Amino acid sequence: MKALGHDHADTASTLFEMANVHESQGNYDEAMRLYDQALKIYMKALGPNHADTASTLHAMANVRVDEDDSSSADD
Repeated sequence: MKALGHDHADTASTLFEMANVHESQGNYDEAMRLYDQALKIYMKALGPNHADTASTLHAMANVRVDEDDSSSADD
């Protein structure tokens, strides 16, 4: 079995899914770190106009909304 490598779109997909888990657990910093890694790979491998790139940007925006909602609930 051959490894896909750090710049493969499937690697980005795995990072994206890991970020989803962290986001659902409220680990927003780790989620953003993983989404950012996925985004960099998607941009390089698939380009800025690909649906996976757009989905990652959308997910990153959702983390920021979740962070704001979480901090508002703490007030």
